[in-house]
Amino acid sequence: MQNSPIHYRALFDGREAMVRVDKRKIIRAILNLINNAREALVNSPVLKPEIYLRIDSTSEWLNIHVSDNGPGIPEAIRHKIFEPFITAGKEKGIGIGLCVVRKIVEEHNGTLWFTTGPGCGTTFTLRLPNSVSSQSVVLPAEPILKAQN
Repeated sequence: MQNSPIHYRALFDGREAMVRVDKRKIIRAILNLINNAREALVNSPVLKPEIYLRIDSTSEWLNIHVSDNGPGIPEAIRHKIFEPFITAGKEKGIGIGLCVVRKIVEEHNGTLWFTTGPGCGTTFTLRLPNSVSSQSVVLPAEPILKAQN
């Protein structure tokens, strides 16, 4: 078990993106990804564990990336990582978090994917369509990170 504190970093591309979402659900999805990253780092031999929240946008999409520098997702479960009750190397949880995240993202006409590698960490990307309307909201990334400290 590592003893180093986990460092959280947030990077933004500086553009404001408007998305039409259920704010509570999207924040829940992001927090779930951050919690998964934290749990992956708790038992990791990484000397300087870090979690990054990066947000970038285009005219069509808002991309939210949650990355860690942990051990990566074991190859044996990668193909079924979004199925219920799939988990590896965690002390808590029953393996439904990513299934819930995927459902939330799909409810918002978005997509969710990950990249990972042994010793390279993992990045989950949540992509939501940009939409400008009176019902659009701007997601506050700073309070999301503060909730984790």
